[in-house]
Amino acid sequence: MVTVSNTGFATVTGLSYGNTSITATSPGFHGIIIGTADVTVPKPTTTGAVTSLVIKQSTLPDGSLAFIASGKSAAGKVVELSSQPKWTSSNSEVASINAANGVVTPLGIGTTTIIAVYTNPDGTNAVGTTHFSAGSAN
Repeated sequence: MVTVSNTGFATVTGLSYGNTSITATSPGFHGIIIGTADVTVPKPTTTGAVTSLVIKQSTLPDGSLAFIASGKSAAGKVVELSSQPKWTSSNSEVASINAANGVVTPLGIGTTTIIAVYTNPDGTNAVGTTHFSAGSAN
């Protein structure tokens, strides 16, 4: 949840929100000195929350296809995603998609809608869609 640097002064850096206690010890004139601090890393506010997703198709080094999502705020600024969106395909006869990583597997001929749903830390969702065509009628 946090890291603590050990370079002169202790610097606490929050990695995720929540509460924790940090304990430090040092030798003193009459024994060990112990200090404890309670640290609260606040939950992120909804400012800058992801309100929409931009989806792009990418070819992986092994030749497989994957979809990659980037977040946009209501103001149109790029927002870093703190986790992967959940991926689905609207037509499982045309293509399936790995829900966790966006890798698509073509299964038939046609077009399907690829849907990504990202859940913000505050529990709200952002959705993005794109189309994927598989196979050929020729």
